[in-house]
This record gives sequence, structure tokens and C-alpha cells, in this order.
Amino acid sequence: MRLQKVIATAAALAMSTTKPCKAFIAPSAPRVARTKPLTVSLQEPATTVKEATENRHDIHEESLLGQSPIGLATECPPSKIGIVDREPVPDAKLRNELHDLLGLSTKLNYKADLNKKELFHEAIENDRGRTMEGGGYGDQKSFSTKLGDGGPLVFYTDPDATGRRVKDTFAAAYPEFEDKVWWKSDFNKYDPQQYKALLERVVEYLNEKEDSTLYVQDVYAGRDPSFAVPFRFVGEYATHALFARTMFPKNVEGIENPDEKRWTMLNVPSFRTDPDRDGSRSDAAIIVDFRRRIALVAGPADYCGKISFLKSLSCNC
Repeated sequence: MRLQKVIATAAALAMSTTKPCKAFIAPSAPRVARTKPLTVSLQEPATTVKEATENRHDIHEESLLGQSPIGLATECPPSKIGIVDREPVPDAKLRNELHDLLGLSTKLNYKADLNKKELFHEAIENDRGRTMEGGGYGDQKSFSTKLGDGGPLVFYTDPDATGRRVKDTFAAAYPEFEDKVWWKSDFNKYDPQQYKALLERVVEYLNEKEDSTLYVQDVYAGRDPSFAVPFRFVGEYATHALFARTMFPKNVEGIENPDEKRWTMLNVPSFRTDPDRDGSRSDAAIIVDFRRRIALVAGPADYCGKISFLKSLSCNC
């Protein structure tokens, strides 16, 4: 099996192909120069990602042929400005906040603020979905390499989500935002009533699903308390939670009225939208709600880059 070398650049993260792709998330890797091919130097300094993924016993070779890796997320050394140790949000408070904002049942199984190694193993154990065209939705999505949880996590996107699904990205077209949003072909208007009905349908789906588990990460868009925006990820995939925890700072202190500024992403890749019923373009929709500061991802739009896109969007609102 041959794997391409990965270059962690913005262009690579935005790259789209016609085949399922792999994203490499290194939960504890050192900062990597963006202009050089990636190497993993955690326990074995000379080991490359290619070498680390060869001869894996946990992946069938034939299922990976032709699939190409697209990026790596690593945690940069944190700045100390505005960063303090903070206790996780108490469980009851979190449950009540998500119930009040979204209508999610307080009885759902939430796994909040897990650390990187915990998320690494949760992803391998639980993240399931489609990885190949024509395949089923029960495939394992995340794999370790022979470096174990000291190396990268390999994640296979849905074959229709090898990049950010730009044609399926919308914003609820509330009257007060009609003239404030740059509407274009990859950021279209979504009828507010259809969006409201879709959000309710997604929440009902989660509330009625017997094995619903949602991973929650409280992070921030930016480090400077004067501009940082609290960003709460809530989703079905531990891989996405790991991406959010790795890419964005945590525990930024000194933000005025943080609860009023917080954006919340609800990410439900196991749901399927219906264009005739929901007003979507396909079986997935990514909808931004500027009024309530919600980002809804419904359907197999599991490319990790959409999280950073929506986080960046929240910085400008």
C-alpha cells in the first residue's frame, strides 16, 4: 500500500478529490514546518507517516487503494496570554444549556471535554459511517497507526465530503440579515421556516435514538480576550471533537459576557436530509443561524475543515 506524504498547508486542507480522503490528526505531535513533508517524530524520530501506516493489522489493504490523505492538525505551543486552568462545565449546567438552546434531551449521553487520548480511542471505537462509494454507513472511520495514541489518528471522510461541501452550505435568511450577508453560490439563503423545522427534526432524531452519544468541546475562536469568541462543538464523532480540541485554544479568561457571545455547532453526520422535505440540495446541509449563533451540520458532511470554517465565520459576527 502506498500513501502520499502529507504537507500541512491551508491548500492541502482545502483540497477536494473525487475519492474518499484521509485526514491525519496528531493529538500530541510537535509543531511541524508547513513547507516540508510531514514526519512523525514522537517515539521514533526517523519514522514517517508512510512508514507508520505500513503493515497495519487493523485496516484491510484493498479498501484503501486510491484514497489520498489531505492534511494534519497539530497543536501549536500555546500562548500564555489570557489562558488559565478552568474546570469543565458542570454536567447539569451543560445539559440544561443544550436543552434550552437546541431542545436536546437532558438524558442524552454527553462526553464533555475529554482529553486528546480519550478522544483518540473513542474515535476508533465509535466513529462509524460511509468510507467508500456504494458502501454502507457502518464502516469504521478512524484508525490508529503502529505509533498508537502517540501518533496520528487516520480518519476517512464520506466519499461525498472529500472537502468542505460548499454547495451545501447555507445561512438562514432572516430579514435582519438579508442585507448584511454576502450571498453567493457557495453560501446560499435557506428559508428560516425550513431551517427551523429541520433543526427540530435533527434534535428529535437524536432524542429518540437509543444509542445517542454526543461529544462536547468548549474551545475559543481566538486567544485575545478582547476578540475571542466562545465556540462549543457538539457532535456524534469523537474525531471531530479531537479536531476542535487540537486546533483551537481552550480556557481563555477575561471575555466579557461569554455566554452571550458563544456559538454552538451541532454536528450530526448520521442524519440524512431530504431535499423535498427539508429544502436542502442533497442528503446533507450546513446551515448558519446568525440570529441564535448556531451552526447546524446535518448529514454526511464529515470533512473536518468545515469546523474551522464555521469557527472562523463566528469570529466575524
